[in-house]
Parts: sequence; structure tokens; C-alpha cells
Amino acid sequence: MSVVGEVALTAFLDGLFRNLSSSELLKFVSEKQVRKELKKWEKMLRDIRAVLADAEQRQMKDNQFVELVG
Repeated sequence: MSVVGEVALTAFLDGLFRNLSSSELLKFVSEKQVRKELKKWEKMLRDIRAVLADAEQRQMKDNQFVELVG
């Protein structure tokens, strides 16, 4: 994934996470099960973001290695 794509995806996930946490949405969602599902999705989004950040760091290191060796 390109750096621009990763930045766009990160911005999208940040916005989605903020929306999931907004008080308006939480007021609208009053059922326990739905809140539980939202919490699972929030955790999943954090995990995805962490994996993407790790992949980006690895890609940068790999590119630096190739430039150094090449």
C-alpha cells in the first residue's frame, strides 16, 4: 500500500473512530448489545490501525535496506 493510501486510510479510521465515540451516537444507541458490538468494532479498528502502522514501519525499513544495499 502506498504511503498516500495509508495516510488516507488512517484519516478515515480516525474519523470513523471519532464518530463511533461521539455522544450523539451513544445517545441514539441505547441497547446494551449494540454498545457491546460498537466496543468490539472500536477495538478491531484500533488493532487494524496498529497493524497498518507496523506494516508502514516495516516497509520504510525494507526500502531503506534496499537503498543501502542497492
